[in-house]
Amino acid sequence: MTECTLSVCSGKGCLRHNNRDFVAENIDKTRIKNNIFLLERKVEDVYTEVFGEALSKYNAKQKRQDRKISNYLKHLKRSGNKEKIFHEIIVTLGNKDCHPSQTECVDIYKKYFENFQKINTNCIPINAIVHLDEATPHMHIDFIMIKTNQKRGLEVQNSKRGALQQMGFTTTEEGYINWIYSNRDAIETMAKEKGITIVDGYASGEEKVNCKAYKKMARKNEQDIKSIPDINIVPETNFLGKETGNMIIRKQDVDEFQNAFKLAKTVTKGISEREEAYGQELVKIRETNETLNQTVSKLELERNKIEEDAAKKLAQKDRETEEKITVIVNDAKNKNNQLEVLLTRAAEDNNRRQQELLETRDKKNKLEAKLCWLQDKIEQLYNMIPKEIKVVRDFIFEQLFDEKQKEKNSQNKQEIAKPKPHKFVSSIKPRNDEMDFSR
Repeated sequence: MTECTLSVCSGKGCLRHNNRDFVAENIDKTRIKNNIFLLERKVEDVYTEVFGEALSKYNAKQKRQDRKISNYLKHLKRSGNKEKIFHEIIVTLGNKDCHPSQTECVDIYKKYFENFQKINTNCIPINAIVHLDEATPHMHIDFIMIKTNQKRGLEVQNSKRGALQQMGFTTTEEGYINWIYSNRDAIETMAKEKGITIVDGYASGEEKVNCKAYKKMARKNEQDIKSIPDINIVPETNFLGKETGNMIIRKQDVDEFQNAFKLAKTVTKGISEREEAYGQELVKIRETNETLNQTVSKLELERNKIEEDAAKKLAQKDRETEEKITVIVNDAKNKNNQLEVLLTRAAEDNNRRQQELLETRDKKNKLEAKLCWLQDKIEQLYNMIPKEIKVVRDFIFEQLFDEKQKEKNSQNKQEIAKPKPHKFVSSIKPRNDEMDFSR
């Protein structure tokens, strides 16, 4: 049966690191492709799914607009109640020097993640990945801790303490550690099913102490020290019955006292060593914490500066956009007014032209009527002209005939008075082409 250590601890919860959006120095880039995503979701989507309905109900009850929450995730980030947006645990079987095969590790990690929400009913996973590109195969699980059935505020809320309480643990840090140990026990059971025994020992070069066993031993030693019977001490007296200042102790009591002293010395020595080690570790932690606080302060200053710069730029852009919009709106209004004036003029021109068209049509109708009347008159005149011409022609012919007759009669009278050798009688006939006035 394989033996290995097991580490279950809290992580920082950096999704960009977990999902390899950026690569640290301890990562083998050639093996990144071997990492296994068990779950990958956006934090915003999970928050909408988990808290969306409760948020809608909460907002529906609010009469004041300023009490409504438009976005629960952004509300938490701004609230300052120190609730983390999500939490993380890191599970590691073995260490860089000794660990089960990758296949065994992956099988156990998968099985644990499949049962994660059954084991932890108030934890909603958002991201889970098995890293095989580092020295030891391990798994990151990121999750939201929630409390449900709340009467004040949202029915479902983000709360570490509330989640621990509803899962049967205390709301203190000790309760959180006990919750970690409950998950560790579940993983240990799954490892045993695969033939892997979890033992205490070294991992990543640091000694791992079984806190439960240590506390049990400390309690036993404490009970042993308390169980020492009272020592019977009798003052020494001289032959006159006066006290000499010395004390008389039975040998049995002395032996018991010496045994208790040795035990106390052993326990005290162990405690002193532990205290010294813990003191050194505490100094390191404090130094690290101070460094982290300085880094956080710097980052907060940078973030505040970035936010201020962004707010100024955004305000400037808003002002510029507003000015542009104002110019565009005014321009559009002016163009609209100009267009209305043009439309009014066009309508007036159209009405005037319609009136002129109607008048022109009336004039046309009148002219057409006059034209028809003139045509009728012309036709009548045309029909009348040939008759008049005939009358005139006949009259002219009659006049000419009378003149010729008169002239003939006069010639005849002259011929009678003075005869001539030859007689010539001319007949005057009008030429058709000269007298036909109808042509």
